[in-house]
Amino acid sequence: MPVLSVKYDEATYAELKAVADSRGVSISDLAREQLAPLLRRNPGSRGGEVPQKMTAFQRQVLALLRRILAHLAAGSGEGDDSVEQLRRAKVLERGYVEHYNSEFDEIEPELSRQESNFVIDVLSMFLLLGDSYEQLSDYEKKELGGQARRRTYFLGFDANDRRESRLLGFARYLIEDTDDWEPLARYFDQDHGYGNSHMPTYALYQRMLEEFDPIYKTKLRGGVGRHLTLEELQRVLSA
Repeated sequence: MPVLSVKYDEATYAELKAVADSRGVSISDLAREQLAPLLRRNPGSRGGEVPQKMTAFQRQVLALLRRILAHLAAGSGEGDDSVEQLRRAKVLERGYVEHYNSEFDEIEPELSRQESNFVIDVLSMFLLLGDSYEQLSDYEKKELGGQARRRTYFLGFDANDRRESRLLGFARYLIEDTDDWEPLARYFDQDHGYGNSHMPTYALYQRMLEEFDPIYKTKLRGGVGRHLTLEELQRVLSA
């Protein structure tokens, strides 16, 4: 079996060992546990971070919650659900690691701060692109052309792509649970596939942001207004 070697300084190694000890696992087991979500092959799989080991206390707490849910289900006449909750409690109490999946099926890997900020940056950019277009004169709109105008529309993210589907989920959350993106809500309705682009868009948005960010930061520093000029719009939209 191939071996992966990673070098750390003594302080970092000591911290990793302390984390591993607190979970009752070896450093190797800890590393495998943390790297496993990166190798998820099935883009349709919802859950990702199923622990290979839990402490007795963690298992006891989760099992107790399952037994409480079983009692409530039985009291409401939902016998089938009560049986299922008791089954899950037994899995936890007896430590059947192979069946931990059912306990964590709805828990997805964390979306990194970098990925979250990327979604926010993309939505912010399209919000301003749309506003900037509306500020153009009729002559400037004609100069921009219909094809370029359509590129000010937010396309969404590809739900069939493993990474973009996660970004799409966060974008939908922002649209549904906050009021900051109301002008973009129409791109997440049924007619627009709830934000599903049905094609990869990540690379396109990266190129557009590379043009957009310097322009917008210059405007903020210079206090010259937030809307993009015709020329600036053309630069971003042709990226």
